[in-house]
Amino acid sequence: STGDDECIVLFGDSEGCINIIVIASAGECLRLDLKWRMWKKAPKAEGIASVGIDVIANGATTKFLRWQVHGDWVQQLKYYHDIRQVISCSNHANTALVIGATTGSTHVEQQLKEIKDPSSQSEKVKQKPNLNWMQPKVRLEADQSIFKVYKGVKCFDFSKDKNIIVTGGMDRIVRMFNPYVSGKPTGMLRGHNAPIFFLFVAEEENRIFSISTDKCVKIWDIQDQNCLLTIRPKGHKIRGDLQACHYSSLTKTLAVATDQMNGLPLKLK
Repeated sequence: STGDDECIVLFGDSEGCINIIVIASAGECLRLDLKWRMWKKAPKAEGIASVGIDVIANGATTKFLRWQVHGDWVQQLKYYHDIRQVISCSNHANTALVIGATTGSTHVEQQLKEIKDPSSQSEKVKQKPNLNWMQPKVRLEADQSIFKVYKGVKCFDFSKDKNIIVTGGMDRIVRMFNPYVSGKPTGMLRGHNAPIFFLFVAEEENRIFSISTDKCVKIWDIQDQNCLLTIRPKGHKIRGDLQACHYSSLTKTLAVATDQMNGLPLKLK
């Protein structure tokens, strides 16, 4: 949720686009809007009731935005309410990591134009449904920061409190960046022998947790930028290909999904 009874749904695609569904007055929309309230009776796709993007793009309380951001498949993306921006990554070196606005200045400029010219609102009602909703737009330069990383970025995590973004990718290096400076990284953590699969910044512990595709887990100190602990596959005995990971700060446990769920305690003395 972005606050003010507004929420967004994000997804990336193989064309490097960030797709954003903005739902204004979310509670009222889901409760009163006939298209949403009757979703169970909507046409089904693979047995699941679905609402078409074309319906959302032309909805009274919904908007569909499509930004052309990356030069390759979007690997990961997340909306951070603290900074009210979307962070996304890809394996394309020149658009490896991008921090960008959700709606963008172009959207704001259009709103200002409508405020200055009220007649445009009535004209908008008379217009036919928007048929170009799938055509991606390019953000203004002021609306995004681009971080270039050799061989791109496969995963990342962001901490506002620590003022860092950590990235990992095919070159097996964990990089630390100042989110407001898109130049050189502030730190480079080496030690993995396979591409980085997952990263997590544990703010309270001042740690970075990383796991590579060979299932090697490392714990790094943010301040000293050194490795505190390495757990190799023989130590944790997690088998199968990595599918997803999640670190719980509450239980100090790394949950690893392969063909089964695994819990790996990561408490340091």
